[in-house]
Amino acid sequence: DQTVISGQGVRMRLLEPMRVGKHILPKNSLLTGEGRIQGERLHVNILQVEYGGTIIPVELAVYDNDGQGGIFIPGSMEANAVSISITNQSAGDQLLSELGKGAIQGVSQYISRKMREEKAHLKSGYTLMLYQDNDQ
Repeated sequence: DQTVISGQGVRMRLLEPMRVGKHILPKNSLLTGEGRIQGERLHVNILQVEYGGTIIPVELAVYDNDGQGGIFIPGSMEANAVSISITNQSAGDQLLSELGKGAIQGVSQYISRKMREEKAHLKSGYTLMLYQDNDQ
């Protein structure tokens, strides 16, 4: 299981051996690609793999079981908002309230930005397909 934010690496494990150039990656090899969330899909591109201390350039795209590019992630377009309001209780607390208001607004903006950040939760065991557009 992993939670991915757009631009982060996505880890995958091969369920069967795969030929990459003159190398054969064994079953259970780990691959890492860069994930980009677009709409309700997490697009993953793998540009290189490491095998036996050698970095092998590749161009692999991840396809979901529906035959479409990227991994279907329903509900990824939902955004949550957070708001924090301050009320002055008395004239004596006004100065403290004004000082605290700026700090709390900064925290509120940070939390709102983090909650609007698109995330995808991927469960282990989900089967994907790797597609190579050219002969490498």
